[in-house]
Amino acid sequence: MPYAKTIQTMPAFQPKAYQQSALERVEHYFRLCQQMGNADYAFQETTKELWGRKSGFTPLKGFSDEMPYFCLRVPTGGGKTYLAAKSVAMVNKHLLHTDYSVILWLVPSKAIRDQTLAGLRTLDHPYNAALREAGAVTVIDLDEAKSLTRSTLETSTVIIVATRQEFQVGDEEIRKVYESSGALMDLFNGITDEQRASLHRDKENKTIPYSLANVLRLRHPFIIVDEAHNSRTQLAFDTLAKCPAKFIITQKALAEGWDCAFAYILVSMAELRSATAVEQLLDRILRQPQAKRRESEPLNRSYAYVVSKDFGETAARLRDSLVETAGFNREEAAEFVAAKQESQAPLDFKRGENRIRITPVDTKLSEELDMSKVSTETRKKLKWSKANRTLTFTAPLSEAETAEVKAVAVMDASKEAIDRAGVASRTNAVEIFRTPSELGASFFVPQLEVIIDGELRLFDETEALDYPWNLPLYDTDVDARQLGIIDGASKIKEGGLIDVDETLGKVKTEFARNLERDLGLAYKPEHWNEAKLAAWFCRQIHNPSITHASKRAFVAAWLRKLLSKEGMDLARVNRQKFLLRNLIEEQVKLLRDEAKVRAHQDFLFGDGNNERVRVGSEYAFEFHPDAYAPDRDYITSHEFGVYEFKKHYYPRMGDFDSKEEFECACWLDRQASVEFWVRNLVRKNGASFFLQSATGKFYPDFICKLTDGRILVVEYKGADRWEAAKPNRLLGELWAELSNGKCVFVMVKDKQWGTITTAMGM
Repeated sequence: MPYAKTIQTMPAFQPKAYQQSALERVEHYFRLCQQMGNADYAFQETTKELWGRKSGFTPLKGFSDEMPYFCLRVPTGGGKTYLAAKSVAMVNKHLLHTDYSVILWLVPSKAIRDQTLAGLRTLDHPYNAALREAGAVTVIDLDEAKSLTRSTLETSTVIIVATRQEFQVGDEEIRKVYESSGALMDLFNGITDEQRASLHRDKENKTIPYSLANVLRLRHPFIIVDEAHNSRTQLAFDTLAKCPAKFIITQKALAEGWDCAFAYILVSMAELRSATAVEQLLDRILRQPQAKRRESEPLNRSYAYVVSKDFGETAARLRDSLVETAGFNREEAAEFVAAKQESQAPLDFKRGENRIRITPVDTKLSEELDMSKVSTETRKKLKWSKANRTLTFTAPLSEAETAEVKAVAVMDASKEAIDRAGVASRTNAVEIFRTPSELGASFFVPQLEVIIDGELRLFDETEALDYPWNLPLYDTDVDARQLGIIDGASKIKEGGLIDVDETLGKVKTEFARNLERDLGLAYKPEHWNEAKLAAWFCRQIHNPSITHASKRAFVAAWLRKLLSKEGMDLARVNRQKFLLRNLIEEQVKLLRDEAKVRAHQDFLFGDGNNERVRVGSEYAFEFHPDAYAPDRDYITSHEFGVYEFKKHYYPRMGDFDSKEEFECACWLDRQASVEFWVRNLVRKNGASFFLQSATGKFYPDFICKLTDGRILVVEYKGADRWEAAKPNRLLGELWAELSNGKCVFVMVKDKQWGTITTAMGM
């Protein structure tokens, strides 16, 4: 009898925005490592592009100073294993420039090893799908690695998952990786004398074991170290995820390293005294792998209920722990750790820079107090003048702390005076400065909209525009710039010194040269003809906007012209095929961008644009009170000058890129016509206002809410960048023009603040 069967497949995993951003930064670092041949310089350049300033590179002890390494720090439960799996393809393509490699994946425990192996091996798991972007892969454990074959190593990328302990045991005889294995003997055939000299020998220094350790020495593995989960005890919470448990009551769970990825509320009956206790508390309630913004605001926070006599001190410890152990900065910690009850806010007098001002409260007493009977913590908030019997409250005291001081007094009048002073210390004496976002002021900015196929949509991607696109064969020539890059890469691989800049001077490139040589010995490339190389380039270049036939014709023409250049032959192209792939990708992208610019200009500025382009009829960007997180914060005592801003929408403020930007912000903050404003962030999804340009998103410097309800957008540009900023200037002016008077756009140069006043009509 016929029957129908429904087959359910797992939906494709979609990386979150911060995961995609992290991967893009990893790829960029790998590319720079190859281009510069130096990990230090590549690291400094990458961090400068990310944060506007270079961050120092500290080489790992025991390794070459030029060896690339980095740490990815993402939120707990943020998909570190997925990111590591995605990075494997990048390692091969952009760092090692090889089709296959060895990846040594180290984890902290056997339980995590088994978990990681299962995820990487399961065909319908996102980890496995991420790995397979590298091509053929083989995932094995340490025991299986002792039987590796040459065919496996030379036809797939091999991922060896092991615990760190298996490589860290002190006695080498105990370590399996140092044991000789006859199964590995074939991997040592044909190695050079130089390779043989680099291998580990036995204790008597007589023979070279056919060990996994020596295989790894020959193959130069890329090492991934997982340190996210470091539990000391394994408790029975493995199935806690679609489980019905809502409350877990335990006495020593935190002390024993208990962990639950879905703990949003934690109650501790013990007073938090040590930094370790605070850190453990935070770790447990910050693990929210499936967190997303909820309509009900209380659901967007984690909650800690603890026993403490000193609310302010406990809050300060929580913030310190966020900074010292969880990677937050001081400004973020001040924003994220806040009192739930309004009555507790004055007690948190250490929160934030210049956010709370305290007026000392003096009270005269008719008796002398024995302050030695008051606890040290409470005594820090008091000053006793024996000469005139005056007790000064220098900080807010809670009811419990006030009661502690009252207990020292004997006379009823003194007790009443202390009680009144305690109330005053946490009410009238405390002035809390609140920004517009904290006071609940709304901040909406009209956005650019377009009508495509009769549908109104937010204009947030130029690719949405319908325009013809084909790879033109007349643009396949290899220009002088590309030939210079190819020759420069050859010089780096040959070793020696290259001149980078005045601060770094001459940069060594021996590590890149040696790595290229060693990998070439380990993975001997076969001889490819022109057709096979062209097919390889086509497989490596991924661009869904072009057809395979168009890509194949373009690549074949580009390769043919490259081979016609002096000094180019198939052997050299084969050696440098990864670099050449990058050059082809860049040329394809350049041609694509040129087509997008033409389509963008015609659509937005061509005849009849008012019928297909609108502003703010349905779409408006909201500066959400909790969605502002700059990479760098402005602080009051700044290199550009000292100014206490009063009208910034958020308590935090993104830093400035120049003194002129800082002065522009000061000018805006002083204007009576400006109700409040925000230092706009760049590339922060959900937290940045943008206008879509032809090749990306334009993020203006300042967004202001005027007292008459209009929105003012200000971009500051130095005179040297004025002409290059013309496309963004025209885009901003179009946005303002189509807003029906709701919006004003100004691009300022040379500190001409009057142009802002003129544009506002004031």
